[in-house]
Amino acid sequence: MKKVTVKSELIKKALSKLGAAVNNKVIPALENVYCKVEGSTIALTTCDTEMLIRYNLMAESDGDGEFFLSFHLFNSIVKLCKEEVIEFEPLKASVKVKIGKDVYTLKFNAKLEDFPKLSEAPSQHEVEFDDRLIAMMVAATESASKSETDPRLARICLNINYTGTDIVGTDSYILYKYNSPAELKVTTSLLLSPRMVKAIDGLEQIVIKWNDSKFSFSTPEILIVINRPEFKYPNYLGIIPNHESNLKISRSALVETFKKLNISETKTSALHLLSDAIKAEVEDKATGVKINAEVDCIYSGQVTDISLNAADILRLCHQTTCEHLELAIHSPNKAVVVRGEDPNYLALIIPTFK
Repeated sequence: MKKVTVKSELIKKALSKLGAAVNNKVIPALENVYCKVEGSTIALTTCDTEMLIRYNLMAESDGDGEFFLSFHLFNSIVKLCKEEVIEFEPLKASVKVKIGKDVYTLKFNAKLEDFPKLSEAPSQHEVEFDDRLIAMMVAATESASKSETDPRLARICLNINYTGTDIVGTDSYILYKYNSPAELKVTTSLLLSPRMVKAIDGLEQIVIKWNDSKFSFSTPEILIVINRPEFKYPNYLGIIPNHESNLKISRSALVETFKKLNISETKTSALHLLSDAIKAEVEDKATGVKINAEVDCIYSGQVTDISLNAADILRLCHQTTCEHLELAIHSPNKAVVVRGEDPNYLALIIPTFK
């Protein structure tokens, strides 16, 4: 093969997904995009120790071949690209990238054979997700822990069962759950990190397949193969209380109020619950700053005082488009259940203690 030409907009689209699986900490070859040309298709592949992404693009070539592209360097080049096409000319240990009158010669930093072979996609079971459910997976990552102390909480869970799929994220302070009801003939629990979800964000529809050791997401263009971890997700169903809602409030009003409270370094907000309003206070004893805010609501519960984290409330509100929220507050030290006009949405927030 002497050269292959690809439209730049296709390359840019592929790189936006391929970056989720770039890792140069284990094997030097894994900082590259492995490119394989066959006929009128070029397959771009990135891989780390957990996930492999392959993106198929239409191309014009004069033969078959393979070559490496340093992901970060090539991505920087493509971001500056204003031309319609990008031409690749593979050499023995490098590749020339031609964009208009500009030529970049990128030397291989590893042997092609060092790149892991494409893992075969599982084919035992499958379900389909549309863009709405993919958006719910993205929302669930807002609740995933930012710490790897407990690797289970750093991931979201797709709990696929006979009656549908639960999409769940929790960091033990807030919990997000969205249920997609459906009659299914399979059950499994798939765990995804936020970067894995990023790889499918924006896709219109995906096919999910799995077996005991791995699972995959695929479209006609992209294939993502992920190794299943050995650990299991916590039993989230066991911590959701079956309490009736007793507080009605507007989400936009809740956001407006808690944005004011969140400007303080102290995030714990003391809430005094009245039948027609919530009176909230944040006090930073170190600086002497005190913030008082009030928001209208309809409340019929017995609990008069409770403390909630302002930043957690805002995260929870950001995860849903439901405008009318209903809360179940039945104890000052037990989980508050949040529901909306979408019956498939549910969230929890754990009270804090001053």
